[in-house]
Amino acid sequence: MNALFALMLTGLMLFSTVGLLNAPVPPEIAESVEPAAAETPVSEATLQAVAEETMPSVEVAPEPQAAMPSATQTFAVFLPERIERVWFWYAYTEEIQHIVQSAVEKALLNAGLQVVDVSSMTLPEQGDLNQVMSPQQVVRWGAAAGASYIIMGTATADPQSEGTAYGQRVVRATANISARIIRVSDSRIMSVQDATALMGGQALPAASREALKKAGEDIGRKLARAAKSLTAP
Repeated sequence: MNALFALMLTGLMLFSTVGLLNAPVPPEIAESVEPAAAETPVSEATLQAVAEETMPSVEVAPEPQAAMPSATQTFAVFLPERIERVWFWYAYTEEIQHIVQSAVEKALLNAGLQVVDVSSMTLPEQGDLNQVMSPQQVVRWGAAAGASYIIMGTATADPQSEGTAYGQRVVRATANISARIIRVSDSRIMSVQDATALMGGQALPAASREALKKAGEDIGRKLARAAKSLTAP
C-alpha cells in the first residue's frame, strides 16, 4: 500500500514539472530579458591588418651588385723595321714604312684591345731610331700617352738566297722579328715573342716586304694572345 502511494506521488510531481516548462512566459518577464547581441561582421581590411600584424616579418636580401668593369688597358706599339741596311719607321726615317707595326696593331684591335695611335703621339720632331729602341724612352712616351703597356722590338729582313726559276730571277729573303710587352707602371717585361718567315720575289725589296708581312702576321697573333691574357679579369 505504501509502495503504491509513493508511485502515485512521483507521477504527480513529474506531471507538474512538465506543465511548468510548457507554460507561456508572462510579458513582464519576457521584456526584462535582453536578446543576445548580433555578431558584428568584420571587414576584409580589418582581417588583412590583423594578418599583417600576426605574420612574422621576412627580411629580403638585397640583390648583389654587378662587379664594376676593370679599367681599360691600352697598348702602344713601337716596332721599326729594317731591310738590309735601311731602317723604316714613320717620320724618323727617309721613307715611311711600318708593315710589322701595322700588322701587330691590327691583331690587337681584332682581339678587342685598345691601341694608342703612335702617329698621333707627341714625339720629338728631331728624334731618331735609338730613342725608339730604348725601353726607358718608349715607356716615358707611353706613359705620357696614357698607355698601360708598351710593345717594342725590331723587325729585320735580309737576303737568303738568289737563283733562277723558269727563266726568272728569284730572290729569297728571311724576316726575323722579336718583340716584348712592357708594363708602363713598373717597366716590367710581361712577355717576349719571336717570329720568322722566308719569302721570295724577283727583287730583294719585294721579297723582304713579303717576308716582313708574313712574319708580322705571325707575331701579331702571338702578341695579341699574350696581351689578351694580361687584361683578362
